[in-house]
Amino acid sequence: MCVLDRLLRASGVAGAEPPRPSASAIDAKDAAAGGGTNAGAAALPDPDFVPLPGVTHAWRGRRPNGLEGAIVHYDAGRTRPVGRPDDPEWGARNTLAGAQAQGFAFATISRTGRIYLPANMDWEAWGYHAGESRCPATGRTSLSRFYVGFELNSPGLLYPTGDADLFIPWFEAARDGQGNPLLDAQGRARPAKAGGESWRRAEVRLVPAKTGNIKPGAYAPCTPAQQAALTGVLLWLKARYPNSFRLDRVFGHDEVAPTRKADPGASLGEGDAAMTMAAFRERLKDL
Repeated sequence: MCVLDRLLRASGVAGAEPPRPSASAIDAKDAAAGGGTNAGAAALPDPDFVPLPGVTHAWRGRRPNGLEGAIVHYDAGRTRPVGRPDDPEWGARNTLAGAQAQGFAFATISRTGRIYLPANMDWEAWGYHAGESRCPATGRTSLSRFYVGFELNSPGLLYPTGDADLFIPWFEAARDGQGNPLLDAQGRARPAKAGGESWRRAEVRLVPAKTGNIKPGAYAPCTPAQQAALTGVLLWLKARYPNSFRLDRVFGHDEVAPTRKADPGASLGEGDAAMTMAAFRERLKDL
């Protein structure tokens, strides 16, 4: 689920599913529920989970087969507060808190690699995050029922501007009444105001042609800490739920909803090189 989904939802465009505690506390909850966990998870370091008191997400029911995998998103949101000092945790916390009112359910990952969870996090319950979706491996639809969502705090896909060295996210662009960036004939956006979030050419990942799941364009990379945290929590979940969780069922939102989504796109990678979700899955299996 990204901010653009929220705009679409507000304008009445939505599918059947809306488009997008401490480790010890989670252990205790799963043990009480008999959640099919595995002591092998103890061999891995605990992810840096940060539950947000007072933030609860809408769980719709139990997953039919337990937790089977994950869908990787970026939140297409702001990474720093407007008019205040930078706070690398703010964006992930803001996205997680905003999901409460919108009826979504997922975890977020901050720029420092902290994984923010709703206070009522339940890995074996499902809630909306994937929207209309189809699994490329199984053909099943409505994938929020099977896979947990992780939202990387990042604007993701960026727009070029009249300045060849400047790229901006959708929320910094002049937009039409539906919230869509106003683009010129060359596909360039115009900043709505000075001083907003922006990226220089040397800071973005440029993808000239479709590569695997990655659509062409300029992307804001996630931080190395975010990518490491994502990798770590997926391995932790595999160890925790060995009978249901599969690393080959870790998909990008752009793989399960390719006609309408671009996340995570080229936000994953190393340096200037983007990483496809197929390559990311292979890396997970090699670790």
